Amino acid sequence: MKKSERSLKLTAIILSTLFIIVSIFPLSYMIGNALKDDAQIFKLPPKIFPEAANSLEVFLDYSDFSGSVDALEEVIKKDSMLSVIGLSEKIKDDNIYEVKFYAYKDGNIIFFTRSHKMLVRLELDYGTYKRRATKESIIKDNKHLIVLEKMGYEYNIEGIDKNVTINSI
Repeated sequence: MKKSERSLKLTAIILSTLFIIVSIFPLSYMIGNALKDDAQIFKLPPKIFPEAANSLEVFLDYSDFSGSVDALEEVIKKDSMLSVIGLSEKIKDDNIYEVKFYAYKDGNIIFFTRSHKMLVRLELDYGTYKRRATKESIIKDNKHLIVLEKMGYEYNIEGIDKNVTINSI
């Protein structure tokens, strides 16, 4: 190989490598933005990939509740939806993607539900509430039960097997 051919080949390799790097950056930036929520997309300085998602846990104690088992279940369901939807509105800009709600009575976890941030957003914007989520509208016409069924929950007055230590509260 002549020296001119070698230098031409080396120049072609260097230019190709630079072109690949320049082409891959916007692609990786688009993929990173697809994984971010709205708040992270517009955050300055921008980051290529999203921060790690966090989870928020809510614990409510019903040990002093004196009503029937059915009344307790209804109160817990209302409280869980008010907490999950209320927190979702408050933590829009935080990096929290999941809210877990635990209800316990006499040291036993008796109720558990979890909600992903996107599910709550969809319910609030296009689903059951359609941009009208106030404290009253969340429970009106048993809408909270519809959303809770979509999210899923566990309830057992005898206790649920969850690996959560209540003593740390």
